[in-house]
Amino acid sequence: MTSAAFPAVFNYVNLQRGASEPGYVHLFDGGNADNLGLTSADGVIWRNWKNEQQVSRIAVILVDAYTAPHGLPAATKDPRWPWGYILDTNFLDTYDALLSANRKNMLAWFDGKLKTAYGSKQPVFCHLTWEPDDSPEPPHANDDEIACLRPKLNRIPTTFTLSADDARTLDRAAELLVSDQNGCLQEVAARFE
Repeated sequence: MTSAAFPAVFNYVNLQRGASEPGYVHLFDGGNADNLGLTSADGVIWRNWKNEQQVSRIAVILVDAYTAPHGLPAATKDPRWPWGYILDTNFLDTYDALLSANRKNMLAWFDGKLKTAYGSKQPVFCHLTWEPDDSPEPPHANDDEIACLRPKLNRIPTTFTLSADDARTLDRAAELLVSDQNGCLQEVAARFE
């Protein structure tokens, strides 16, 4: 729900603090600041790192639902819809470009931070994604199935409903990513046995 609380569109998600801490916490979408949650993950690791006896192993599993921005059709001179003449929505394309660039920077920063700051614990970072350039280990399936699934996944709209076909596509993608064939997940399981 918080991830959908996009500023200027949806209100904050307001949660009451516990009995020992009166007041409220107001949450909204991390957007370009922490869209992947890696800054938050680093904060949790760091707070526990201070007492090294509490931290014996570190594993971060990032399930990344990133889809490549669709961009604008090159064959169309003016891609605006009729209401786009009243409110130009090109800021959404610039926001997508900002998120895409920030995502790459955050992934590189977090991976580097795990290796340098917490390297003595031999941390494992599993980045589960369908993006071919970002996945350290591709999903385990035949190449034809991957080639068929990837564009279907990129076309699923970010809405509050899913068609039955989209749900089946997501289920199959999850089966392939989170399988006992995934070497990164096997490494996490082996470290925590």
